[in-house]
Amino acid sequence: MTRATPEVLDLLRLLADETRLRILELVATGERGVDELAEATGVKAPTMSHHLTKLRDAGLVRVRADANRRLHSLAPAAVQQVCQTIASHFGLDEPAESPSVAPALDDFVSPYLRDGQLVELPAERTARLLALDWVARQFDATASYHESEVAKVLAHVAADPTRVRRLLLDYGLLHRVGKIYWLREDLSERPRRRA
Repeated sequence: MTRATPEVLDLLRLLADETRLRILELVATGERGVDELAEATGVKAPTMSHHLTKLRDAGLVRVRADANRRLHSLAPAAVQQVCQTIASHFGLDEPAESPSVAPALDDFVSPYLRDGQLVELPAERTARLLALDWVARQFDATASYHESEVAKVLAHVAADPTRVRRLLLDYGLLHRVGKIYWLREDLSERPRRRA
């Protein structure tokens, strides 16, 4: 077994803090000031500043000045890089097997839909991956989502949103850290399904 590199150990230490994970969840939903984050997490402003400094130093949080306050937001690309670094250490950096998307994906999925909602998943693996790819296209590939937002999108397009979310994660179409989700990077290259 390989020993963890200092980079991987530092990342794991950084993310092993419950307050920092909560901060990432909050800033993923929009820009937040120190006082707002401190109130939402129940920590004092100086402690919040300490956590934000660590997250900024790691590149996970961006900051911008707005009048007399500083607003913090998530840096999704950096979060993806952290996940890839950790996955690579554990030998999990190979992309999940995914078939190329047929131009008639909507036509393929239509037998499994009722009123625009996926009511059944195909039993055969490749067909199931195509159906899950259709679901993944309901998300904006350039955005990150809080768990509650993922639940809302999936409730709209899948009869069993919990199972579909789990399968999206298992097949590597969707990634997450804590309660923050985003699409696999190569899905951003694909055209989204139009409603």
